[in-house]
Amino acid sequence: MPNPLLYEVNTRCWLRALSEKSGTAVTLANVPDSEIDGWQKLGFTYIWLMGVWTTGPRARAEALKSPELRRAYDEVLPGWTEADVAGSPYAIGDYHVPPGIGGEAGLREFREKLRGQG
Repeated sequence: MPNPLLYEVNTRCWLRALSEKSGTAVTLANVPDSEIDGWQKLGFTYIWLMGVWTTGPRARAEALKSPELRRAYDEVLPGWTEADVAGSPYAIGDYHVPPGIGGEAGLREFREKLRGQG
């Protein structure tokens, strides 16, 4: 492959948007085929799932107590609750996929779906 093309997905935000759009919970296990088809049509050859690992509790606590971040949450996510704040996707507390986004089994299914569509 002479020119690979990587697409980075903010996993939690993306799954939340898909869930809101479809009116049902979307996790890594049940991502619509149309999402992968769209990436393929755009020429992406690799998908990077940013924030797929469990975040650390201290980073989440810091995000919740920061007045600047709380104002930013108000701007971009009106009506947010503390449950919406997972913490920084770069503050990895554990290399396991949280159940809320599909867990380990969901990640396996997502990878299989990607492989199956080329």
